[in-house]
Amino acid sequence: MPTPTPELALAAMGLVVGNEMAARLGDGRYVLVPHNPVYPSMGADVLHADELNAANPRHAANSVVAMHSPEADTLIRMVVPRNVDVSTDRL
Repeated sequence: MPTPTPELALAAMGLVVGNEMAARLGDGRYVLVPHNPVYPSMGADVLHADELNAANPRHAANSVVAMHSPEADTLIRMVVPRNVDVSTDRL
């Protein structure tokens, strides 16, 4: 059975995943802004929808991922390193 994404994000805390990725997953008021749309595993910023800047190409509607969408779950799983220990003694 795959590990739930919030647990993966919490296990990776401090490596490449910020605590906001885990805390904001499922919250439609927030979006993920990938650092590099070609290589999404390079990371993403979590922004409140009000923080989006129309002048910034990274903030374009087709570039951001709503935190309540299935794509957010997929993107977070891409960012989390594959060797993260998700054993219950670390959570």
